[in-house]
Amino acid sequence: MSDRTMRSLLEVHREEIGLRDRDIETLERVKESFEQSLAVSKKECAEVRRQLVQANQRADERRDKIAKLEGVVESLKIELQNERAAHTSTKKRTARKVASS
Repeated sequence: MSDRTMRSLLEVHREEIGLRDRDIETLERVKESFEQSLAVSKKECAEVRRQLVQANQRADERRDKIAKLEGVVESLKIELQNERAAHTSTKKRTARKVASS
């Protein structure tokens, strides 16, 4: 191999190494970009999970309040029925007393 051929091969080799180095740098930048995007996505996911937990807790609290209120409503319905029955009974007794007088 002549000196000129060796130099040409060396130049081609250097160009290939330069291209490879640029490709590596580009791929490293892309990798860093993906890693940053992944980190942001993980943070967003964690925030969404936190918000979901809070929303579920609020929903549980509301369900508990609703259940308590439904219990109160049922108690009031029973009390109202008892009062109506007592009122009807009193009305009937009063009507009988008036009728018998």
